[in-house]
Amino acid sequence: MFKRIGIKAKILIIMLFLAVISFGAAAVLTLENIKKLGGFTLYSCNVLGDRTFGDSKDALLKHANEELLSLVTGQAMIANVQFERIEDEMAMLVTLTGRYLQEGNNAASGKDERRFLAADKPSAPFSRSRITVYAKDTGEKYRRNLVLAGQLHPLLKFIYGNHADLDMAYVCTAHGYYVSYPWSEPQKGFSPFERDWYREAVKANGGQVWIGPYISAHKSKIILTCAKAVKNTKGEIIAVCGVDITVKEITRSFIGMRMLQSGRAFLVDKEGNILARRDMKEEGMVWHESYQKENLLKSPNSGLRKLAEKMIAGEEGVTKVGNVAGEAELYIAYAPVPVTGWSVGVAVKAEVLAASVYKAELAMEKNIHRHRIRVKDYFNRNLNIYLVTGAAVLVLVVICGLIFSHKITAPILMLKGKALRIMEGNFASGIHLNTGDELERLDKSFDNMAREISRYMEHVRTTVRDREKTEQEFAVAANIQYLMLPAKFREVPELTIESFLKPAHAVSGDFYNYIMTDDKHLFFCIGKVAGKGVPAAMLMARVMTLLSHLGTMKTDPEKLLLIVNNALIINNKTDMAVSAFCGCLNIKTGRLIFSNAGHVPSVYIHEGGLSALKIEESPALGIDTADRKAFRQNTLRLSPGDVLLFTTNGIDKVENARGEIFEERHLLSLLKDFKGSVKSLVKFTVEHLKEFYGDDISRTDIALLAIEYKGGSK
Repeated sequence: MFKRIGIKAKILIIMLFLAVISFGAAAVLTLENIKKLGGFTLYSCNVLGDRTFGDSKDALLKHANEELLSLVTGQAMIANVQFERIEDEMAMLVTLTGRYLQEGNNAASGKDERRFLAADKPSAPFSRSRITVYAKDTGEKYRRNLVLAGQLHPLLKFIYGNHADLDMAYVCTAHGYYVSYPWSEPQKGFSPFERDWYREAVKANGGQVWIGPYISAHKSKIILTCAKAVKNTKGEIIAVCGVDITVKEITRSFIGMRMLQSGRAFLVDKEGNILARRDMKEEGMVWHESYQKENLLKSPNSGLRKLAEKMIAGEEGVTKVGNVAGEAELYIAYAPVPVTGWSVGVAVKAEVLAASVYKAELAMEKNIHRHRIRVKDYFNRNLNIYLVTGAAVLVLVVICGLIFSHKITAPILMLKGKALRIMEGNFASGIHLNTGDELERLDKSFDNMAREISRYMEHVRTTVRDREKTEQEFAVAANIQYLMLPAKFREVPELTIESFLKPAHAVSGDFYNYIMTDDKHLFFCIGKVAGKGVPAAMLMARVMTLLSHLGTMKTDPEKLLLIVNNALIINNKTDMAVSAFCGCLNIKTGRLIFSNAGHVPSVYIHEGGLSALKIEESPALGIDTADRKAFRQNTLRLSPGDVLLFTTNGIDKVENARGEIFEERHLLSLLKDFKGSVKSLVKFTVEHLKEFYGDDISRTDIALLAIEYKGGSK
């Protein structure tokens, strides 16, 4: 758009632009310095606050993490002591149970404690152990086993009373006597032999196992069970002992963080299952239903999965996990419980852990915001002052610009008028400037340019006339050359002939011809002049005329080439050589007589086989006087279906972009798998030549001649 306005407006715009740039640069520099000063003040405040806040934040978070880790490590030690105590008491229970149940023990000699066993609910549940018999014993054996079972009551009562966190202690003998303390209401269908604690203890073969969490048959509570098998002196399992502890009790006593009310503790086993945590569901559960365990390794939260891997590995530390149960971020501390191989974890909200840090950060942000508002107000006041001053300067610049632009543009407008007249073809102008500056020199340049343009236009008109005349002459020559080529071959049952010619320029140095000399004989020739353009075309016309004339006279091919060669030597001042192939075919018998001058690439297709036509070596035409033995002829008997293909391409040694020349071997390689008619053969070869040469194909003449012999007619 700037190009379409007048020069007067351009001068005015430039002056305004310079004024705006000058004043704007000064204003921007001043305002930028004011802004930098305010920014430096804010920056100093921010840096000081950030350093103080950052150091405090790091120290507070580090201290909070260390304190949280210390708390969870201590809680893990407490849990370890508690679990270790339960395992020690379990070991004592197993040892004493083994003594009471050893085979050969005289139960009658011991104190009869059957009074402490009750199958039905007693008045005081803590005064009795519940006895359930799954064996079908009778008589003395039944009485003796009850006496032995009664002796377990004091032991179970002691174990239960010695650890206030236990929910129940029990022993199940291999003979089917199940004793549990304190007395509890039996569940229909309950069998200790089908419970996991019994099965896993038997599998452990004397090793201590922890089972759970699962639903207890005692009031349908979620429990963990520590169980161990009792073995006799022969190594046979005679009973399994177990103690239950509720998940709620573990959460309250073992992993309860009394010093950190906002923390949520949980216990994880060696497989990633949560054994205990606050708010585990207990209502509406039935003891014989399977309990769905929570496994951190299967959590959709990748942070929890990585945490579970560290806890299972027995590591301790603090990690930050995001997007857990609707919380933005949680800090989770964890430590191992060595005696069981489990791990205690405590999760604390990030906002709780760093509450003091967030308060300090909020106060600092408010203070920085107040300083920013003050700096912005100061900046706006100075900006208004500069805008008013700038408007006044611009008005002054517009007035001065109008005055100076008028004086400057007047001679330019005169030059514009001269340029318009030159465009209209009026090169004689009587307007001359006398300003004594660059405009006057420009005016003289306009005059010189007008004179040069006038002379150049006359030269162009002459050149165009000469070029049009030359192009017309070339068109006539090309048309004459085209008319020299044979017309469409008349239909002969014995033959099919296809041909192609492409000149490099308007006229070509390549040629071909074919003619029936009588009803039985076909004369044909193809060749190439080693050159291009008009000289090659003129020599081509002469050679083609001689060959065709002598061919119609039924001259033998070797004599024909000798006559043409000697005729060319007489007046061949261009020293251009001619390669040619000529032959005479008896279309009734298939006998072909041919001779060659130079080398014309040729292919002979016989019974599906492909080969180069065997030709005697001979010189090209027009180079030197030859004797009668210089050109030798050959004879070939064609069979029905045989095809001859001749091409002049490659004789002139024109290379493609890769430096290759299309030779006879390329032609043989191209056509080795070709199947089709003579017409498609020529088309296929031409397309390959175009692909072979690419853009360089315009540098060479191309001629193709294909003859298919179908056999003599009957």
